[in-house]
Amino acid sequence: MRAVTADHVMFDEAIAAFREQSATSLRSDPVASDETHAAILTDFEIKSPVDSELYQILPTVHISLPGAYCALIAPLSIRGIRGRYEREMAHQFAIAVSTIVSFATGRSIKAPRDPYHVGQRLNADAEAVLAMGFPILQAGPGAHGLRIAPRTLDSFGRTICIVTKLLRELPTEEYVSVIRAMRFVQLAHQVVRDDFALAYYLLVSAVEIVASRAVPRKRVVERHPDEHKWSEAAKEDPILKAVLRAYREERGKSQYLRKRFVQFVLDYCPPNTWAELEHPMANLQGYLEQIGDASSYDHLTRRSPFEVYPEDLPEQLVSEVLNDLYKYRSKFTHEGAAPPNRNPTSYNRFFDEEFEFDEDAGTVRRLLLPNYSLVAFIAQRSILTYAVGLASAKGDRGA
Repeated sequence: MRAVTADHVMFDEAIAAFREQSATSLRSDPVASDETHAAILTDFEIKSPVDSELYQILPTVHISLPGAYCALIAPLSIRGIRGRYEREMAHQFAIAVSTIVSFATGRSIKAPRDPYHVGQRLNADAEAVLAMGFPILQAGPGAHGLRIAPRTLDSFGRTICIVTKLLRELPTEEYVSVIRAMRFVQLAHQVVRDDFALAYYLLVSAVEIVASRAVPRKRVVERHPDEHKWSEAAKEDPILKAVLRAYREERGKSQYLRKRFVQFVLDYCPPNTWAELEHPMANLQGYLEQIGDASSYDHLTRRSPFEVYPEDLPEQLVSEVLNDLYKYRSKFTHEGAAPPNRNPTSYNRFFDEEFEFDEDAGTVRRLLLPNYSLVAFIAQRSILTYAVGLASAKGDRGA
């Protein structure tokens, strides 16, 4: 671990710090006096402490910034960190916690890049410095939704604790894979306002990290229906035999990553679970109802007449939509091309529709595009379900 971070994050250090601290806590029973103080930066208000086995997230401190901007700092108490590099360890641990919180909540969460604030409780000077690291727009077009409905905050807290417990229980190799996937999700939420295409790419890539482990290649390999006939014919034709051998060699090189991605989503976040994605206006509805207005706000989350829902899609179309997701990810990788989505903040619950003109064929194709919220939901839910399965399998083996 570097003694001087020099304003740069190396996430592998955070991966190691969280794992080491988890192991230390399993061997000891830290008390309150052993707490080390750090901080994370959020884009929503935390009203009450979130208490996990390894750390406690305290209510956010609101720092006003010029214009319509502010910062929200959540003090972090980390239990049981000891040793020569206590400050560095606590800082890297806080970076890992920021990943957990972002993954669990689907929000943009950051950790400071340097550890100078770590150790003592935050004072006004430290808060002012930290606030510059993550200014958030609190009013006007594109403003962050700072106020979260109480039921959603409760759900956030439970999920944060579940994810923390899962990560400490996973075997080392699986732990590294899962937390790297979670980091990709966090980075997507951080950059979506700067580059929608990059965020979309990161979400699909997060799923791919674990999909390549969860779905064996042999499960999705497809043989050509005429291959048996080719084999019979090749016995009498040396040229055809050489061509068939070359074909099989090329097929053997393919990792079938797109098919494994699609199969992973169908296994760990099937379309019948997509209805659990909240409507984009659900938090506003819950907040307005919570502050005591007797009016009904059901219209905010009502399905619009022309909106497409997952239950409207036949199985084949679901596969096509997921295949297109991976195709857009590949086009960004190799060409820098953005997905066809034109609205980064869709008010549809699941899908947007666009139309693509094929100049060569002279035809127009209807595109059914998962919006950012749905892609983020698929990434979070599939990775989490996969991790729960791994932890359960480990528990069964240990029983």
